[in-house]
Amino acid sequence: MATQLPSGTNFLLKVESGFTVKPYEAMADTGNHQLFSCTGTRFSLCESDEAGIDRRPAVTPDGVMNGCFVAPAISGMANAIDLSAGTLLIGGARINIAGSAGVAFARPATGFCRTVSITLTNLGAVAVVAGVDGTAFSITRGAAGGPPWIPVGSIEASTVRLTATAGPLGETDISFAPEYSHAPEYTLLPYSASVRFSAPLAAIHTGAVPRAVWATWSEPVMAVMDAIHFRPPVAQHEIDPATMRPVARRMKPGLARWVLSGNAGDLARKAAYGPRLYQFQADAAQARAELFYAHAETAADYRPIDIVEGEALLFPVEFPTTV
Repeated sequence: MATQLPSGTNFLLKVESGFTVKPYEAMADTGNHQLFSCTGTRFSLCESDEAGIDRRPAVTPDGVMNGCFVAPAISGMANAIDLSAGTLLIGGARINIAGSAGVAFARPATGFCRTVSITLTNLGAVAVVAGVDGTAFSITRGAAGGPPWIPVGSIEASTVRLTATAGPLGETDISFAPEYSHAPEYTLLPYSASVRFSAPLAAIHTGAVPRAVWATWSEPVMAVMDAIHFRPPVAQHEIDPATMRPVARRMKPGLARWVLSGNAGDLARKAAYGPRLYQFQADAAQARAELFYAHAETAADYRPIDIVEGEALLFPVEFPTTV
């Protein structure tokens, strides 16, 4: 029985040649309040295209950009706080908050305690949301004596614990909110147009949902490279002394030779601007493809009569994946 050996006569190499800009949209919480996804397929990671435009995604969770600091009323007014001026990010837009002095609220009846939330709305207003009165303070959201659920679309600047005794507030009565910052740490997952936060976002809004996360990004538009030779990047493994198993630590660069004449040359020059997404199919007739983001370093070969060729080293910035 004859065996047909694999060949490279039908391989296909594509590169990110353009971009489709996507407007701000609310990312979908996948359910754990930590992994959020877009409706798109991929993120571009190109930090500077041929026009000098940064194509990387902008991910903006709702939150306080600066200011909006809550403190006991400097006037000494009972049952009141002062709020400094600041700026919010809500829905991907910047909203200015004017400073407010003497924001007052009611205390609970004798024998009870209450936690109130100092919130900021998308209209730039300060709003006080009162929690359920209880006989003891609680850290459980929505419980008696605990902080209240706040409206979706608002930002919580702080919570304030109140007893029935009227008088000026103390510093220890005021706590920063769990979503005070607009910029929690996250990791981009470009192959799936998603982000993963370093910790779950606090579910403090009505319906036990976290703050909204918004994103705008450029989706890669792919074009076929006129490739003569291609060697994909490969994972370089090291032995983990604890398990004695190989662990992928870094990537070895790939190697490509492609035509640099005419339109093919224009495409190769685009690839030299920032990291681009590549798609490799060992057999163009098959659906299986390997994806990877890489920087390209290209050197040209000029020979009389022959076409101009370029040899490119492809330095991966993300471990490859397959689709």
